[in-house]
Amino acid sequence: MTITVSAAGDEIALSDFYQWLCEDLEIVRTAELRPRAAKRTGHMGALELVDVVLSNATALGSLALAYVSWRRARPEAPPLTFARNQVSVVVVDGSAAEVQRIVNDLVRGQNEDADGDG
Repeated sequence: MTITVSAAGDEIALSDFYQWLCEDLEIVRTAELRPRAAKRTGHMGALELVDVVLSNATALGSLALAYVSWRRARPEAPPLTFARNQVSVVVVDGSAAEVQRIVNDLVRGQNEDADGDG
């Protein structure tokens, strides 16, 4: 399962989150991280997206927990968007309800993919 993470043009925040994920032992153990640089003129390879390739659906919970930890350490961080297939979840404050939406909505996106609907 691949989850794409973006930060609405805030390359610094996204780069910071990517570094956070790289240092999270659970994420490193259960996922492959693939940063994608902007291909637009004038952006000089700024980080635009991070693909998180999870080894299983349970690893999605680890990604959500890593986000919560990152967000608590950065209360002024911008919203991040987590996307899977046609399903995306914008997380603004890292509340328990938003984090639950990451897991529920993106697992549903995986199920739609398995059913051939997404």
